[in-house]
Amino acid sequence: MRHKSRKKYYINFFFILFISQICFGSNFLKNVSFNGKENGLIIEFIFDAPVPPEDINAWQSNTKWFYFTIYNVSADTSRLLEQTQTNSPVLYFQPILNKQSTQIGIKLKDRVETFEIFKTNKENTLSAHLHYSLEKFPELASVSNYKKKERKFNDKFSRSKSWLLLIGSGYTITGLMNKDDKLNNELKFGVGTLFITYLIHKIWPM
Repeated sequence: MRHKSRKKYYINFFFILFISQICFGSNFLKNVSFNGKENGLIIEFIFDAPVPPEDINAWQSNTKWFYFTIYNVSADTSRLLEQTQTNSPVLYFQPILNKQSTQIGIKLKDRVETFEIFKTNKENTLSAHLHYSLEKFPELASVSNYKKKERKFNDKFSRSKSWLLLIGSGYTITGLMNKDDKLNNELKFGVGTLFITYLIHKIWPM
């Protein structure tokens, strides 16, 4: 009697284990790709079947490692390591297979401040957008280039105003030195140029 009870117990145990393995292995993480941006990183996860964004938990560790836990999804970690291409800002990529989930760890150059995970138009694909801290914003190449262009424009604009002031003053003096009592063309042009220069300076005081 005791032998039959043990046999029944083992049958039930292996049946439950088999069912859980089928359920867990019903979806599979096929591919992970990275697309680095100036202010963060875009990660694309491709599965065998649809995965709702709610089934992914993500967090920033105390170090520069950022983790994703994808529930009820299995993966071939060796294959992922072999086929996944990493470049800046991704320093290291680490897939880990757990009992009921797959964990993806990535080490980045900078810490992640905010992130979003959502479905894409591609089949069975989720996209994660990671964003760095706003403190990094002034260091971005696009911002730096914009500031350089702005400085160049300001320098050119300032020189242009100086030339207008010089030309206006020259024509005004020439017009005033003219013995003709009438408002001559030189005086008109000089005064007009000085007035325009004054307006420009008031509107764009650089």
